[in-house]
Amino acid sequence: MRRAVLLVCVAALASFGCRRGRNQPSPSSSASGSVSRAERPARPEPPGPAHRTLASALASDTTLVVWRDRGIRAARLDGTGTLLDDRPIAVSSDAKDGDPTVAGYDGGFWVVWEHFRKGPGVNVQGARVALDGRLLDPSPRELTGPDATQRSPRIACGPKRCLLAFHEYREASHGTLHTRGIDLGGSLGPVEAHPGKSHQDGDLARAGDGFLSVFTGGLDPKLDTVSALRLGGAVQAIHETRFNSGTRVACGPTGCYVAWLHGEEVVGGPRHRDIDGARVYVTPTRSQIWGCPLEADGTVRAGASPRRLRDLDTGLSRLELLALAADERDFFLSWEATAFEPDGRSSAGVLRIGADGATDELSPPEEAKPALPGEGWPVVLMRGDRLVAARATAGGAVAWAVRALPK
Repeated sequence: MRRAVLLVCVAALASFGCRRGRNQPSPSSSASGSVSRAERPARPEPPGPAHRTLASALASDTTLVVWRDRGIRAARLDGTGTLLDDRPIAVSSDAKDGDPTVAGYDGGFWVVWEHFRKGPGVNVQGARVALDGRLLDPSPRELTGPDATQRSPRIACGPKRCLLAFHEYREASHGTLHTRGIDLGGSLGPVEAHPGKSHQDGDLARAGDGFLSVFTGGLDPKLDTVSALRLGGAVQAIHETRFNSGTRVACGPTGCYVAWLHGEEVVGGPRHRDIDGARVYVTPTRSQIWGCPLEADGTVRAGASPRRLRDLDTGLSRLELLALAADERDFFLSWEATAFEPDGRSSAGVLRIGADGATDELSPPEEAKPALPGEGWPVVLMRGDRLVAARATAGGAVAWAVRALPK
């Protein structure tokens, strides 16, 4: 089996730099107005219709892209960037389902998402999609229990099994990282809780012969420490401070890398904004993207340390790291900023991070020439009604594919 890569990307319906529809702020976002954890509702509402979340994963040279649109939808791209599905695969038809993510394995894909129950709370559902596009689970499967709220599902797959990670909440502001093994036939293993308190964000990647989880929280709930945990090991503190959020992780042949948002508090907060009829408390901050190379066990690579990658001067806005993805040589990090104001505009960008730590910004094109065959697309963005995919070529250049979103 070719190496399956978990790639998670959150993007909006609006194109970069264009007007965006109404949105609820994400609790996992950092911002030049970051949502105060103390004020987070115990049961947040699902995102509005204009907010789509996008994720992609690779299996056997096929990339499956999943997004939220009145349920969970999916479509396949081959190695040339050709769209293989004229109509979206309807993975779920419940309009309240959101935050989908996907992982590839030898024979297909696992898609998982947040499901807002009829009663109070949120749990995690999932379904498998075959390489030929068949839906192997026509009815969504319940992957977590009904006795608590489970948020931010992430999934990664190895040669013999997949691992589901999620954050379970029995308090208003802090959760606990939980994991559940799933064999390639779909059988569920026991749920396991892990030490430390976590906030509502995090990511998961296959790392060597195991799995690596990252999140903010750690062992001290008063801090927003960027933490890494190789399942079966100890929690590693990467960046111990406040105002960290939105952690993302990816692992490739050159090692692993973690990225996150960090804010510096500005005098004069906190403030609030009324969004979609709800009062949202925000803390004005100057936001930055930070990153750090890791070993497969979650420890900081020898000779490395956390460093600032980019300043984000976006005003009072919601910021999200969309995805951190790895190819054979580099890491690709995408981000988006959306103003809290009703007429706010969206801006976004992609950073390529080399094994030596060097970064350069990539600009997605409006159109793209047909791509040569390759092993999938580590970066997939939604730009208006189009999918924009990218990968690095052998010479270090970037190949792009631009395709209309299937209706």
